[in-house]
Amino acid sequence: MAPEEPNFGLHYSRSGGRDIPFPAVSQGFLYWYLEPDAPSASGQVRFRTTTSCDPNTFPSGRDLQLPDGEPWNIPLARIAHVSKYSGLRTYLLSEKLVTEKVLNTVPNSSVSSQGKHRIHKSDIPATVATRLHEGSGLPLHTLNQTRLDVNQFVNLTGQKSKRVRFPVAPEESSFEMRYFRPGGRDMPFPPDSQGFLYWHLDPDAPPVSGQVRFRTATSSDPATFPIGRDLQLPDGRMWHISLFDIAERAKYSGLRIHLLSEKLVTVNVLDTAQNISSRNGKRTYRPATGSLLIWKFGQSFLVDLTRNESSLWVIGRSAVERLVLPSLSSVCVRKSDRTEICYVLSGSHESRTSRQTTMHDFLNGVEYTPFAGRALVQFERSTLPEHKGTRTVVLRILKVMKKSDGSDDASWTPEPQEDGLDMSGMHQHAWSVDVHHPQPGSGLLSSSAKALRILFDNEALQGHRDGRGAKS
Repeated sequence: MAPEEPNFGLHYSRSGGRDIPFPAVSQGFLYWYLEPDAPSASGQVRFRTTTSCDPNTFPSGRDLQLPDGEPWNIPLARIAHVSKYSGLRTYLLSEKLVTEKVLNTVPNSSVSSQGKHRIHKSDIPATVATRLHEGSGLPLHTLNQTRLDVNQFVNLTGQKSKRVRFPVAPEESSFEMRYFRPGGRDMPFPPDSQGFLYWHLDPDAPPVSGQVRFRTATSSDPATFPIGRDLQLPDGRMWHISLFDIAERAKYSGLRIHLLSEKLVTVNVLDTAQNISSRNGKRTYRPATGSLLIWKFGQSFLVDLTRNESSLWVIGRSAVERLVLPSLSSVCVRKSDRTEICYVLSGSHESRTSRQTTMHDFLNGVEYTPFAGRALVQFERSTLPEHKGTRTVVLRILKVMKKSDGSDDASWTPEPQEDGLDMSGMHQHAWSVDVHHPQPGSGLLSSSAKALRILFDNEALQGHRDGRGAKS
């Protein structure tokens, strides 16, 4: 079929750098394997052991297994990119088992020799010998929540880590999945940490905001997935592995290939996630797991009002900017015995502070309580009269956070305010930014004002998609 192409040697497995021979009864047929509902890029050559040379015995045979219990195979990811398999590529094309398009788009486990796709140079792993101890790891077959089955159910309760391996890319390293590491010490997964790993992307979110999450469920039945809850960290944030870390870190090379094989991400999305950064002087920042990501108005997030500054990333379809919030202060002004309104106050000189009382002048004669803890806040497009005709953002407090005496930083819990909170009344002292004309007193860098513009751009884009006109 392709006599001009080089032949290649078939090997069973390697341990400690030495070849392990094919086991007894390794007789049968090489064949092309692809699950009925699987993406074409997950295809592989397998070896079906049979009792005789009669092809009629093929259906009753078994696929040859490696010492760790996984099927012996040559994945398409290697066939497409390793030079010694050039003849095998030609053969697969001649039998129409794959197409040129599939071969050209299948993910590479290392950097392409032509540099066609800009995957990080740290992705070039040494060939990983098959490890017998990896047989106890979790084989990840799917992260697509529509394809989950009982075999993907896992119980992580009480474990400090769990090794995850990738049948679609067995030559790639597995990685240790952990729950939380305060102070560099592993904290075990909490009670009821049983359920499914899956790929999470909000319906209106940019693709680079995707992440691996863990959905806790009451049983192994995938039908319980919709009513489950995503695993949380002690501080209330979602446990996750962000696409930014997946794209950048060498240990996630197998996870990258898996996501590409299921078409949950594209090479372009991975490249974008890998290359996002922000410079402040000589220092370069990159988003990672744990970074706060915002892409729309009304998306709530936590701020610590005792910190000098807080940072987050505003994500658009084609732009990502780091936003640094300056030191913020807040106050809750009591309206009645049952209600109060909370504001994030501007740090500008225009909201003057009395030298005698160190209080804002506008609070004289008002019953109020300063607040210096954590708050759940959100950015909103300002609808205040003085901001009409401008693209101005305000920061609104939704909930205040209460902390018990003697508790640690992870025990903050939300305390909802009655009757909701709004920006009416003394709104002229509220924190606000005109993204095209930021005032010096706002404490924002020019790059941060640029970041807030993305929220307006995303709003306009979503409006066009929904058939609404863009707001002015």
